[in-house]
Amino acid sequence: MAIKITPDEFSLLIQRLNKKWRVFAPSAEFRGGRFSDTDNIIYQRISGWRDLIWHEKSHMSPNTIIAPITETLFYFDKDTIQIAETDISPIIIFARACDINAMSRLDYMYLSNGNNSDYSYQLLREHIRFVLIECEESFE
Repeated sequence: MAIKITPDEFSLLIQRLNKKWRVFAPSAEFRGGRFSDTDNIIYQRISGWRDLIWHEKSHMSPNTIIAPITETLFYFDKDTIQIAETDISPIIIFARACDINAMSRLDYMYLSNGNNSDYSYQLLREHIRFVLIECEESFE
């Protein structure tokens, strides 16, 4: 089902969603690019229409939201192992079809590959919903 809304209505929707959900989308990290005076397009929290980058492909996968580069999974000492707390507040990720398809591959790897699923990935993944960002043309 397609619904057309104005940029202002979209910003209002994001503000309402942010009350309950953590909303992520491709967004520009100002001057964070690989070269001088370039922005880095990464998945990060957005608060409105102007934060969302539609016309460029992101430089990083939305996987960085689910499985950050550094994350404490558990603590252990001589006698005990304790699982670290995971922030399981619900997440909405605005992503392109290729990124959503890639997430299905990660789901298979973490949840269906072998006899045991990854506990922390499964716990977080149950609270994530995707919204498709349509591409007007290929980025290739």
